[in-house]
Amino acid sequence: MSARLHALLLVLLFCVAGFFATYHLTESPPVWYDEGFYIQSAANLATYSQMGLRIEPGVIEPPSKLITVGYPLIYPLAGWFKVFGISVLSARSLMVLFILGFLFSSYLLARCLFNKDIALGVLALLVTLPTLYGNGKSVLGEVPGLMYLVLFLVCFAFARSSATKKYLWLILSGLLAGLCVATKPTFLLLLPAIAVGAFIEWKRNTFNIKELSVAVFVGFVPIVYWLVTQFRTGDSLYYIFSDYVNPYQIQDMFQIILINIGRLFTDAGPLYLTVILCIWAVALWIRQRRQEKIPTEEIIVLVFSLLTVASYVRTAGWYRYLFEAQALSLIFFPSALFIVAKSIIPNMGKIIVSAAVIILTALGAYQILFNSFVAESYNSHKTAFLEKYFSTDPSSASFFFYDVPEVASFDHSGNYYQYISPSGWPIGKEELVIIEKGIVDNIVARPNAYEGGKDTIFKLYTVEQTTHDYVFLKRNK
Repeated sequence: MSARLHALLLVLLFCVAGFFATYHLTESPPVWYDEGFYIQSAANLATYSQMGLRIEPGVIEPPSKLITVGYPLIYPLAGWFKVFGISVLSARSLMVLFILGFLFSSYLLARCLFNKDIALGVLALLVTLPTLYGNGKSVLGEVPGLMYLVLFLVCFAFARSSATKKYLWLILSGLLAGLCVATKPTFLLLLPAIAVGAFIEWKRNTFNIKELSVAVFVGFVPIVYWLVTQFRTGDSLYYIFSDYVNPYQIQDMFQIILINIGRLFTDAGPLYLTVILCIWAVALWIRQRRQEKIPTEEIIVLVFSLLTVASYVRTAGWYRYLFEAQALSLIFFPSALFIVAKSIIPNMGKIIVSAAVIILTALGAYQILFNSFVAESYNSHKTAFLEKYFSTDPSSASFFFYDVPEVASFDHSGNYYQYISPSGWPIGKEELVIIEKGIVDNIVARPNAYEGGKDTIFKLYTVEQTTHDYVFLKRNK
């Protein structure tokens, strides 16, 4: 491929990514539960210089294990809010930059490890990955964490090949790895993967103990800062890790593990990842037999991906827990497929890879537009409704948000109370007496919560309207 054609396709792919990332940005996917945590936390930091959730007027609950996204996302988002204002459009505009940053860093890593044609194929697969926009357009930690992770790998690759600036690249790689881990607890799995990679590089005499120690020290600085700023002094280690180990408080863990393992081979999304990992594993076996040196960056990603899959099987089975492994494995898929195809049909390797990339890219683009999580909400008006509702409601009216943190993020008056209970870990439980006494003017809850408490906790309130899976209640006169 000529340099001019490559540059043209590169620009085209980033234009396509920009279109997919901004198409119906505020409505698709709909604002949802976890997103409400992070928008609130960043908005409070931008407005009141305090990160956390408001549970009553003038009281912001400090960060805890329930706000699982850390400062590498919250701080940039708070700064973004100071410049561009607090809104869903503003928040998700920053997420568009994280998406494009992840795509660019992935292309750069593929260029470092392979060649420009393989890198272009990697970019095409990632640009048309539906889950990139399902997870990336919302204010969540997955894509920012992936961007930090891939940039860490790029700097680590530069450190291996640099003779004069090795320490600089090692310091940057350590810093980026630490920021990745601090973004979301999901990325704690990167630590054992890095340990494997560091051991391999030490055995290969690429880095000595002193050089690796510098990178490790720098890497732990942002992690320690995350632990200090994220968790309250009253949060015990048991309290924290019990949620991370079993976030859904599953009782029959063995049964869940068996079900989720089955999903890896039966459901379309997990099966796609399983096939990619199998092809990758075969390619690694072929290269090992040829006694080829496997890049450490590839080993780190493989270990992290396998640990991510292992972590997924002990959860409730949400496919977004496989997203990081799916996105990262695509960086190595075209190269792995080429190795496997070439070993079977020597003269057809490039043709097979090109055909696979074109077909998968076309299928991915079709899904993004017509048959995916983001496509389901292109005609949604949920954000528009909530923005209009809270812009026209009198600023003096008080609200109680009953386990709907995403709705609370639309109320910028600060005149509200809030109760949240993610996975059975409540915040603001002591505020429920406000509802029982009929102190607030309005309540927003989910229909199932209202049905379960309409004759008890909500008995002093009447349904004003039910829309977008929310019940809006007004105090009885």
